[in-house]
Formats: sequence, C-alpha cells, structure tokens
Amino acid sequence: MRELRDNIEELRRLLERSREDAATSERKAAAASIEAEEARTLHEAAEKSRRSTEHELSEARENLNETVAANQSLTNAKRVLETEVAAMRAEVSH
Repeated sequence: MRELRDNIEELRRLLERSREDAATSERKAAAASIEAEEARTLHEAAEKSRRSTEHELSEARENLNETVAANQSLTNAKRVLETEVAAMRAEVSH
C-alpha cells in the first residue's frame, strides 16, 4: 500500500513537472513568435526604406543626367557664340 502511495506521489510530481515544462515551452514559443513578428516588421520597414532610397537614387541620377545634358547644350551654345564673336571681330578689324 505504501509503495502504491509512493508511486502515486511520484506520478503527481512528474505530472506537475511536465505541466511546468509545458508552460515554460509555451511561454518560450510565444516569445519566439513575438520576436519573429518583430523581425518581420523590421524587415518590411527596411525593405520599404530600401525601395524609397532606390527611388531617390533613381531621381537623383535622372536629375544629374538632365543637368549634364543642359550643361553640354550650354557649352555648345557658348562655342557657337564664341565662333560668331570671333567672326564679327574679324569683320570689324578688316
């Protein structure tokens, strides 16, 4: 009889330990789930930031290309004007 009571008590202790372990595992799983969700949120924010930065870079490149083209156009116009001025000076000096 005593042995049976001892076995029952041991089973109760094992059951309680198993419940505690299960509760600990559930808390760890919940914490891991929260961390995973936070990581997903951070990843999404980083991707949004990356896309925004890429868009800004694309616009900056486009603006640079437009500025370079305008500069080349102005340089060509300056050369034409310098040639015309030189021709006019040549006419005036003759």
